[in-house]
Parts: sequence; structure tokens; C-alpha cells
Amino acid sequence: LVAGWGEDEGDHPLRNMSFFNGTDYPHYTKARPTWSFRVLDGGSEERTLNVKDFDGWEYCADEVVPFSIIFGGVVFNSTTSRRDIDGFGTLSNDDKYGMLPQGRCFTYFSFWSFSLDDWTLESKLAKVANSTIYKTSEETASHPLEFGDLSAAALQMLRETPYLFARKFRADARLPSYEEVVLKPSLRIEPPKPVLHFLFLAIDSVSHAPIWQEFFSNAPSGTWRAWLHCKKPAACRNSTFYRKIPGIQIVKEVPTSYC
Repeated sequence: LVAGWGEDEGDHPLRNMSFFNGTDYPHYTKARPTWSFRVLDGGSEERTLNVKDFDGWEYCADEVVPFSIIFGGVVFNSTTSRRDIDGFGTLSNDDKYGMLPQGRCFTYFSFWSFSLDDWTLESKLAKVANSTIYKTSEETASHPLEFGDLSAAALQMLRETPYLFARKFRADARLPSYEEVVLKPSLRIEPPKPVLHFLFLAIDSVSHAPIWQEFFSNAPSGTWRAWLHCKKPAACRNSTFYRKIPGIQIVKEVPTSYC
């Protein structure tokens, strides 16, 4: 299908979107740009579908157009309020989920009445020196937070978030450290290698010392540690087992008693 934005008398120009099966615009007073997309789960055979008859499609073109091009157009009606969308997840338009974050979002944004992170990031950025963000107010609630000049520290904050994109930057925003901070390869910190611990409980020694010696000699260095907990520590230190296992440590005993 093809969708276009136009205006009827008495309607807000961005709230009258219709789907078309061709290039005819019978009830438009002005023709607006159009885009092609597919309707998820089929769609209607009618020539024209006025989206005002459906729920969930009464918002700005810069929100609806990218979503419908990437994932397909979703038309909700009185019998359909949920769609499972490949690459996105479940999209719901009921009272419980309609105004909540859904699916997987790769773009950070923050409005006056809604934020992906409860306004945490913008609050931190507002305190960064040599950086400027423009928060929205109740009067400009339909517009998102805008990023102005951002220092290296502010850009690093953005990079450390799970988002790949941010909406939106002012045209005159200065980002002098953008290439250095955002485009540089990430520093991967290797996690510590696992170490397997062996704890031997003994009275004065451990049997089969040669077998244990061969076992540990085949293990890569740094991947294991051995501990010896003895009832008679002095005897254990003189045992063959203790002498044959390199690096084994005797656990320091503590006073014990029966209840």
C-alpha cells in the first residue's frame, strides 16, 4: 500500500493519514509526500483506508513512517490490539500497554511526559561541563529532548548506554570529540579465567599421592588451586601427598567443639 499525509478542512494536517491503493487523492486539499510499505497480516482490499477509523495511527509522520517502512504497517481496530512483529517483538495497543515501552528500541529519546530511562541520562548530561541539552516543557511536550554541544565526557555517557542512536541532535550541535569517543574501537576487558578449587579433607595425609601428582601435572597452570584441611597439620606437612602437589596450601585450623 501507499500512505500519504494531507489535510482536510477542520483537521490537524498531521492527524489525517490515509492509505491508498494508487496515486489518486480524492479527498485531499493538499498532497503531501507518500511512502510505500506493506501492511502486516495482509491488510484490506478496499481502495482507501482512512486511518482515523483505526486506533494507534494518529501520531506524527516522523514516528509512523520509519516504523512502517522497517517493520510494516500495523492497523489496529476493535478486534485486533496485539501484533507479533519479526525483529521487534509484541506490539500492543490496549489500555495496559499502549503507552508503555514495547519491543526492542535502539534509539534513545526523552519527552516531557515520557522517557526510556525515567530521565536518568538527561539529568546526568545536564551536569556535564561544556555540554548543553535542551529539555522539553509542558508547552513543548510533543517534541523530544534535543542534544546541543556535547563534550567528550558527555559523548562517553551516550556511548555507554545500550542504545545505538539518539534523538535528536540540533543542526548546530558541536561534537568535537565525536570521532575519538564514538567511533573508536571499544576496549574489551577480558573476564577473569575460571579457577577450579580442590579441597582435601584429611587426618594426617591423603592416599594415592602419585596419581594426584600426575593429575595436577596435566592441568594448565593457573586453572586450579589445591587446599588441604587436616586434623593434624604437622603430620600433613610431612606427608608424601603434601610434598608432591606443588602449590597446595594447608587450611588454617580454628577451634571447634561438639554442641
